[in-house]
Amino acid sequence: MASDERKAKKREARRAIERVAEVLRRWDPIGVQPGVAGPADEYDGYAPLLVDLVQRGATVEELRAKLIELGAAMQGEAVDTAARPVDVEHAAAFAREIVDALSATEPTVASSQRRALTPDRDEGSYTCPSCGESIVVPLDPSEGDEQSYVEDCPVCCNPNMIHVEFFGEDEPARVWSDAE
Repeated sequence: MASDERKAKKREARRAIERVAEVLRRWDPIGVQPGVAGPADEYDGYAPLLVDLVQRGATVEELRAKLIELGAAMQGEAVDTAARPVDVEHAAAFAREIVDALSATEPTVASSQRRALTPDRDEGSYTCPSCGESIVVPLDPSEGDEQSYVEDCPVCCNPNMIHVEFFGEDEPARVWSDAE
């Protein structure tokens, strides 16, 4: 890939992450009022994960479930599958906003690189939260259904916490990363 193409891809990935971060600042599930009573970037770390989920074809319903899960984790609670209707509606509204915010951006991962959309259990990919590159990693289901490990991005060399979840035989593994 040419240097100019790589730079454009990184810029677009940063723009997509920033758009989602702006939505997350209004989402505010724990009431810290980012930029007012708490750090402005309180929820920014979740943006790369959500961008990656949308790029991999997650539905608004799947994003809503992820937002409820993240909000519960931030509050130190177990995920309530029968969440209060107001929480569900709140999360659903922001899930739609995230999809809308990203629909204005070009995908940062080419269709041919979206390995997690196929039921391939030998490799997966994640988007580096630091540089926005799509990174393909080998997967080993024999290490358990839920895995986490630290690996440096081969492009920018920043450390990432890689998370892998394996589901049924016919479903692709889910791979995502957080900045370490």
